Amino acid sequence: MIKTSTEKPPNWNKLVKLFGVKWGDVVVTWGDTCYCKHPVRPDLLAHESIHMGQQVNPKRWWKKYYKDTKFRIEQEIEAYRAQYAFVKRNNKDRNAIFRFGDILARDLSGPTYGKCISFSDAFDAITK
Repeated sequence: MIKTSTEKPPNWNKLVKLFGVKWGDVVVTWGDTCYCKHPVRPDLLAHESIHMGQQVNPKRWWKKYYKDTKFRIEQEIEAYRAQYAFVKRNNKDRNAIFRFGDILARDLSGPTYGKCISFSDAFDAITK
């Protein structure tokens, strides 16, 4: 069972400073807990569960995530793939699945992650 909290995560101030995130717009995982202002959708839980597995040592993981853009993108691609696969398993509308992949690729290639990957590379990495 995934733990969730409506409190801000321990690293919230750092995330605001580095990525300009706003409370309510993002879900953040620290260790075994997802932090979000709102209830977390099942597809996002699939994404965040990957981050939980990646974070054997949350402090160390986040320190590397802040500084190493290649690491950040690798970690996010793995999580976005799981999110996309969840939607693909639970939705048989090919057009809706394509649009969802487009949304995920826009997120991954956008400012939240520091614009570290192009849209087309993000789309290919998530949907392959």
